[in-house]
Amino acid sequence: MKKNVVRYLCILLAIGVCIFGVVSYVEKIISERRPEPDPYEPPAFRVSGKVSVLHQKADTEAEKKAVKAWVENFEEKYPDVQVEVDTTVLSDEEVEARLASGSMADVFYVESDEVYEIQEKFYLLMPFDFYAETMGINLNAVSPATLAMGRYKGRTYVVMTDYDRRVLVYNKTLLNKVSGVSDPALEAQNDNWTWDVFKEYCEKATMRENDNATQAGASLHFGHPAVWLCFAEGFGGRWYDNSEIFFSESQETIQGLNTMVDFVKSGNAVPTFNDDVSSVLEGVFCDVNASQIIDAGKVYENAGYDWNVVSFPKFESHRSYVTSSGGFGVYRRNNNPDAAAALCLSLCTTEGARAYNSGQEFCVPAVQALQNEDFWKTPVKDAFEEKSDAFYDPLLTKRRIDRSGILSSLIPGPVAEIVEEGMYALVVNVENADTSLLEMLEDIDKDANECWGSKKK
Repeated sequence: MKKNVVRYLCILLAIGVCIFGVVSYVEKIISERRPEPDPYEPPAFRVSGKVSVLHQKADTEAEKKAVKAWVENFEEKYPDVQVEVDTTVLSDEEVEARLASGSMADVFYVESDEVYEIQEKFYLLMPFDFYAETMGINLNAVSPATLAMGRYKGRTYVVMTDYDRRVLVYNKTLLNKVSGVSDPALEAQNDNWTWDVFKEYCEKATMRENDNATQAGASLHFGHPAVWLCFAEGFGGRWYDNSEIFFSESQETIQGLNTMVDFVKSGNAVPTFNDDVSSVLEGVFCDVNASQIIDAGKVYENAGYDWNVVSFPKFESHRSYVTSSGGFGVYRRNNNPDAAAALCLSLCTTEGARAYNSGQEFCVPAVQALQNEDFWKTPVKDAFEEKSDAFYDPLLTKRRIDRSGILSSLIPGPVAEIVEEGMYALVVNVENADTSLLEMLEDIDKDANECWGSKKK
């Protein structure tokens, strides 16, 4: 019996050796006839043919010039592509009609607060991630906050062209008359520009007569997400997750928003309810987008004031908020996906982004490497006397603390609208003693979660 078992085992071993030998021989023949592909060679893309691009909000010559320069740079790199450019200004209704009917250009302009709606309502943007990886284009060359604005459910659909950080401008002439303060820009350079320092400066800069403020230390757009988020998240607050809103349940969020409310009630800061740069004269400090710096500076200088710019102060959990931006996406029903994707992704490269940003009016490039160059500073230099490098520093990417200030890039668009309207109403009614902050936050939570479809346990 034992002899039979040994015999069978020997036969099985012999068969196994033969099979292994045959397989090895076949693999050798196949490998000789079909060499291994180059692992660094991307699949062949057909970056050729015709592709159309629409910038339906190019209502200035500068924007038209930017599109033209970008396309010319792309066609020089890809001579087999012919790009048809359309800068006809269209209404939102006309854009929606083109999206729905299939007549939209292959590539079209998308603002940061439109990404969610276009994908959720129409599902008509094509993702770039596969193309970027295969073509060796680094999406992270773009500022992380602006990159986030072009993403939807983890995929990238729009490449943003500019980086628009919310910053403070201040009246140096008035501040120089205040005792016990130094230049905020110097405080920021010394890493001493904190919330407590800013609050002290505003208190000292506020002028009063008979307990009424005749000059406010600050005039801030508290209803703007990039402002109230500083307070809501500045003390470690979290007010949402991937399924619900919970302002009223986060003690840190309540603490931050109470700090904001108390700041307004002190009279050292007055809320402004529009984004018009004329409000810079309503307080010693005022908040604007980086793209508004030239207009704000002209308001100051026309009124005979010296001025400067500084970043928002540091809170305990310090973050910097980037506001509205715009960029280009690929229409899902396009006629030439490879060329369309290549055109959009060229905005992530220094050459393509430089071409586009060089044609624009003043804006900070979204591609971080270009922020170290001087070409985009030319409009400021043309408008004012020479500014030092320190002047531009508050406008630049702060990678570790940057965060999107566009709510629809954080939570679903319809929910974001409810939150934004609720926070605006909170600021408007800040003096209303009949409604507590907690009650207002509970109302925002309730309305937002009903919209989101979440129910509190």
